[in-house]
Amino acid sequence: QQVKKELDNIKNQHIKRINKRVKKLTSILDKLDTPEKLLQKSQTNYNDGNLLLANLQKINTYEKEIVLEDFDGNEVKIPLESGKPANVQVDTLFTKAKKLNRKAEQIHIEKEGLESKINFLQQFIAVIERAETKHQLQILFPKSERKKNEETQKNYETFLINGQRVLLGK
Repeated sequence: QQVKKELDNIKNQHIKRINKRVKKLTSILDKLDTPEKLLQKSQTNYNDGNLLLANLQKINTYEKEIVLEDFDGNEVKIPLESGKPANVQVDTLFTKAKKLNRKAEQIHIEKEGLESKINFLQQFIAVIERAETKHQLQILFPKSERKKNEETQKNYETFLINGQRVLLGK
């Protein structure tokens, strides 16, 4: 019975650690923007860039934002980075629009990757729960002592010179 309690304790520790990773990945997945939202932001940046390009002469480098009339006759507030020339700010807006467009096209790949990681971790939890012995858990989670021994051996070399042991290394 004590062996079973110990096994359950080890299982619970591993499951808690993996559940933390699942929660972290799930929160990242939930925070991902939809392709429509990204395309909308991209279009906004592109429109703002065109509007600034059409009104380059009105932009002062010290302004933090500018109010312009767009091509439909509506007033638009565009935030600016003070200290940068107008042409650099226009280029920045167009670059952001292109990046957002690319991200909108590729967001499904990122989403699929996160979903597959979450799925794998959930299946791994199921495997841990089915483990019936400590040996099975040790196979799933091997101890890292072997790596430490290899690292210490790589730090130096041992030579015997005239009966004296010489260590050469870091």
